[in-house]
Amino acid sequence: MKTLCIIPMRSGSKGIPGKNMTAFAGQSLCRWTIDQAIASGAADRIIVSTDADDYRQRIDLWYPGANLIPYLRPKNLAKDNSKTSDVILHVLEREPGYDTILLLEPTSPLRLPGDIGTALATLRDREDAQAIVSVCDDHRAHPALSYRLSRAEFLEPGVDTPHFRRQQLDPFFHPTGTLYAARVDWYREHQTFLSHETIGYKVNKWQDYEIDEPHDLILVEALFRKYVMGAA
Repeated sequence: MKTLCIIPMRSGSKGIPGKNMTAFAGQSLCRWTIDQAIASGAADRIIVSTDADDYRQRIDLWYPGANLIPYLRPKNLAKDNSKTSDVILHVLEREPGYDTILLLEPTSPLRLPGDIGTALATLRDREDAQAIVSVCDDHRAHPALSYRLSRAEFLEPGVDTPHFRRQQLDPFFHPTGTLYAARVDWYREHQTFLSHETIGYKVNKWQDYEIDEPHDLILVEALFRKYVMGAA
């Protein structure tokens, strides 16, 4: 199974300007995901998809000879509303010959050393599956424990079920940003990682955090130093 790893790294960010290059646990945030991809040994090729030439210059300096950014992403694929699927297809058009794609987002650096290799091996061995995504069971997000707010701000149950105790509920999983992978031909056709043919790769609850706002940097870095750097 020949695997292409794609690391999307758009330069524009409203919540945290220059987010992918911001300082995080002793180096730029994006470097942790690149390092994890390299250290896993699971990808035959790693491509960083960015629209910023200054990002390319810095990454070329940090990883000489790796050719992680052989071309820049077009500006029309670097907008706030640009779809990740279009970014992936842009890379696939230029990188033929791969069986599997792996997507790693720099804003979700809470990966353990074995996560990438284990997930890809699981997908390879499961002939009935076309994709795999990281998932987490969090009772706080369970539909039976969730509410909507009415226009008058009264609580309305999210589902028409009794309000069970947490211990009575079946696990309910949601995707995390830890990793996404799929078979290339299937992804070209469906342009998503999520379907009834997707299997879940379960991660720890502390891995269910990503960096979108300034306060996320504080929380995720604390978790990263304790659980990821501590596991290395």
